[in-house]
Amino acid sequence: MSGFHEELRRELEALGPTDGQIAGLLDRLERGAAHRRRGLSRQVVVALVLCGALIVTAVAAGPTIREALDGMAGAFSPYVRELEGTFAIQGIEVRLEGAYADGYTAQVYFTVTDLTGARLNGHTGVSAELITERAALGRVTGCRVRTFDKALHQLVVEIRVEGGDLSRAAELAVTGLDPASRYADARFQPPEEAETLETGMTERGDIVLLSGQTPRHSNDCEGVSISSMGFDASGRFHVRLALEEGYTGAALSVMPESKSQPGSAIYQADSVKTEVEDGYDIMFPALSADKLSDLDSLRIYGGYRGPEARIEGEWRVPVALEPVEQREIAVNRQIGPFYVERLVVSPLSVAVFYSGRDEKGSFLYQLAVELDGGSRAGITGNMASVGSEGEESAFSLFPFDEPVDLESISSLKLLGEELWSP
Repeated sequence: MSGFHEELRRELEALGPTDGQIAGLLDRLERGAAHRRRGLSRQVVVALVLCGALIVTAVAAGPTIREALDGMAGAFSPYVRELEGTFAIQGIEVRLEGAYADGYTAQVYFTVTDLTGARLNGHTGVSAELITERAALGRVTGCRVRTFDKALHQLVVEIRVEGGDLSRAAELAVTGLDPASRYADARFQPPEEAETLETGMTERGDIVLLSGQTPRHSNDCEGVSISSMGFDASGRFHVRLALEEGYTGAALSVMPESKSQPGSAIYQADSVKTEVEDGYDIMFPALSADKLSDLDSLRIYGGYRGPEARIEGEWRVPVALEPVEQREIAVNRQIGPFYVERLVVSPLSVAVFYSGRDEKGSFLYQLAVELDGGSRAGITGNMASVGSEGEESAFSLFPFDEPVDLESISSLKLLGEELWSP
């Protein structure tokens, strides 16, 4: 064993893992270093000492990152390729883990780990983008936290981009972490009887319920609770929300849900929200005492914030994507109002390059991908925009619900006319 690893062993022993766990970790480090053809730096030793016990725990139990990514990618897991790249500042490490991509779509997975403490949580908001040259205006269609490992202080995050030219260099930019970000979606049982509660008046003359008369709590809205719910002396129904110290919730809403008209907002119409000392009082003029029996539940929903501090910074990591097999097909035909120049087909999507707009000035939004046996490939939405070659050019992208074997495609059709067949 090298002096480096002997020193690392002594430092890890102080953290408390067993000899077998230490040996397993050192063996993984040795094989990882050989695979990358580079040694472990002193900086890495410091990081391992800071969170060595957590790393040992992760080695001993739980799925590997690759297994987790396969589960998240679902049917697309055979196309996931491992990525390398890390950047750390302020005790936060952003590490690339894997991705699947073709020339114009990419889904990238990365981890965000707090190396110094427990600042992250399962509702941390992550602001990130995948920066690349564009094939069109492009868009990031989602950046969301998929899992949070409390023991490792680690988020697994996915980000998806459509319309980028992903044959060129790309870069992941994480521009902010917001542990205070939260979203409530909780349901409470309504009162059984039309009880008139005590009220007060604000400086502006608004009638509000006094706090603490019918308290209700739910694990689905941490820091937010119902303080009082019932009727005022004029027969108007109120719900008073209480927010714990450090919480804010101007965007929180309450919907009285109807038994007779599920999903309807009939009782939410013309509601009045008044800020009070510890939260908000919402009055529902449409919900009278004789309609209380139709009330199924009281739903509290919306974004709100807790007391945690935002973690400022910018983490940038170059991303070396490996696009899957693609076929470029020249068309150069006028089909209806569109002049289709070429198609690029992959197991993940179909990209159409064309010019022209329909009679409403709209882009191309419909494409049929017919498969052997008479079925059609499912398409998850689509995007369309001006292309990168100027105002007259256009680009439409059709991502598949599930991967499509290129050999199984029997034809591509636009406006009922065949664009291509093998």
